[in-house]
Amino acid sequence: MQTKTLMLILLFTIPFLYNYEDGVYSHRELAYSDSKFMRIDGFDVHYKEYGEQNEKTIILLHGFGSHTYTWDKVIKQLGEKYHVIAFDRSSFGLTERVFDIEENIYSTDYQIDLIKKIMNKKNIEKAILIGNSAGGTISLNFYFRYPELVERLILVDAAVYVGGGFPDFVKLLLFLPQVNYLGPEITSILLNNNSDEFIKSAFYDDLKVTDEVLAEYKRPTLVKGYKKAFWEFIKGTQNYEIIEKLDEIEVPTLVITGDNDVIVPTEQSIKLSKDIKNSKLVILENTGHLPQEENPVEFIQVVEKFLKTEQ
Repeated sequence: MQTKTLMLILLFTIPFLYNYEDGVYSHRELAYSDSKFMRIDGFDVHYKEYGEQNEKTIILLHGFGSHTYTWDKVIKQLGEKYHVIAFDRSSFGLTERVFDIEENIYSTDYQIDLIKKIMNKKNIEKAILIGNSAGGTISLNFYFRYPELVERLILVDAAVYVGGGFPDFVKLLLFLPQVNYLGPEITSILLNNNSDEFIKSAFYDDLKVTDEVLAEYKRPTLVKGYKKAFWEFIKGTQNYEIIEKLDEIEVPTLVITGDNDVIVPTEQSIKLSKDIKNSKLVILENTGHLPQEENPVEFIQVVEKFLKTEQ
């Protein structure tokens, strides 16, 4: 009996004896030369901004595991004709990680509303949303919640038919004290061990994934609290029923995909374009999951041509 009691005590206490490092630098210490920060709900949101605010506004939304860096090859040129903002969603990039505020800033629900909070902060009445991968899903969710705030949608290899949160019974396990304590470290190890290969798989030509590219994708892992914040993001991921509402989209929509996307297969973007009435579809050749990085010149041409068309 004493042995069983001891085993139970060890089972429930040993996880809490493990200490792990969670970032080294503050989010501002890792800022780029063109980084900006805006204070929203008690934390700093990292963003980049180009163009004049009296022009039409484009908001760029990155995907899972990505950040503003993914737009660096296109944001300046788009900023020559439009007012463009790219920002890091909560738990990504150089947006501050905080855990002492009442609102759960890492939930999917909050990340949808964060777009509106940024628009309010910048006095933006209506925006064109360009969302890559999971950013495309966030864009669609935002449209269905606030259709009056969206002028156009550009969905880039959007993860609409894949991904999503855990079933409720699995989520319950994530909140067990021992799992909750070790979760940030375990997920960090799993992600870091596979990050290079995952990034390379996002490109048609993986020779374009240089050491510099890999370093930029890993920069956010140096931000204090990044492990815990990402764990909170995982716990806060929510599913929304949007597939059956795709034919209700009324704004002009462009679907862009690479012809060699293995993360969100090209066929899914083709299906997405068919499910959204009157949408336009562009398939970029010799391109993977990140057209804005791998094929930026053609990406800009396609976007600008679409934005010039009459509604």
